[in-house]
Amino acid sequence: MRFPSSSVAYQTLKQTHPSLIVGDHTVALIPTQLIEALFELGLAGIFIAMLLRRARPGLVCGCYAVCYASFRFAVEYFRFDPERGYVIAGVLSTSQFLSIGLFGGGVWILWRAFRVSDRAAATRSSTAR
Repeated sequence: MRFPSSSVAYQTLKQTHPSLIVGDHTVALIPTQLIEALFELGLAGIFIAMLLRRARPGLVCGCYAVCYASFRFAVEYFRFDPERGYVIAGVLSTSQFLSIGLFGGGVWILWRAFRVSDRAAATRSSTAR
């Protein structure tokens, strides 16, 4: 995708990466925003289906956090987004750093969802006897 001179992407890249500017547009760049929008749409479909099938409490939230964090961490390698900054210069962007925390939170939510649900099932089966 080529961004025109009227876009924010063009103006940012003109200042930070002038080698990516060719005349009145940028060089062809990977449209990470569109890819992310399609990914989110796919996740929404999957998670709506899970909710309609009455997924255990916490499962959709935990899965979303893990999936989104993993995707966002990976897609950051293809973005030219210098205004968001880096936590570790040139190695780990701010978004990647936040994705690590979100991933950990998602794993914790999933762990709790299965632990609480399994405890409830064990309690129900022991009281049924």
